[in-house]
Amino acid sequence: GIASQANQLTSLSAKLNERKMYQLYSGGLNSATGSMGWLKGFDPNSYYGIGRSYGLVVFNGDGSIQSVTSYDVFGGHTQGFIDAVTAVPTGTYVAVLTSDEPSGNKELIKPSLKSLGGSDAIDQVVGRGAYLLVGRKGLPTGQAIEKVSNTPSFGVDYVLEMFNGVPIG
Repeated sequence: GIASQANQLTSLSAKLNERKMYQLYSGGLNSATGSMGWLKGFDPNSYYGIGRSYGLVVFNGDGSIQSVTSYDVFGGHTQGFIDAVTAVPTGTYVAVLTSDEPSGNKELIKPSLKSLGGSDAIDQVVGRGAYLLVGRKGLPTGQAIEKVSNTPSFGVDYVLEMFNGVPIG
């Protein structure tokens, strides 16, 4: 009857809520378009812009966003990014996005990116290029999803789908 249908709808809603989708974008500054890095969920109220240089997105265990923080590595604020990555608990999923200018001081944060499963792909980033990583703290080096634009003022994007807090696809 009606109670059974209500239970089925509750069950279906719970299953749909286990799935989270995000569109990630990293972009070098483009004076014509103002291209910058951002993250948005497939929900009109979830948009996060990334300030100059690097942004660290930390996900909760269910795949929802715990925090989005920008670090101006280009401007010399590398230690904040390094400390933030160090503080991420092992096994936690993250995304790293870039905005405007990610090439400055990238060598200083490379070990932190590798602790998230990153590789030497960051070496390819040029001035006004773009870098994007989807990884997990403690993931072996080279196992993260990484995208790079080594063309100034061009960006890279990625649709991240998570089910029960784990990236799929």
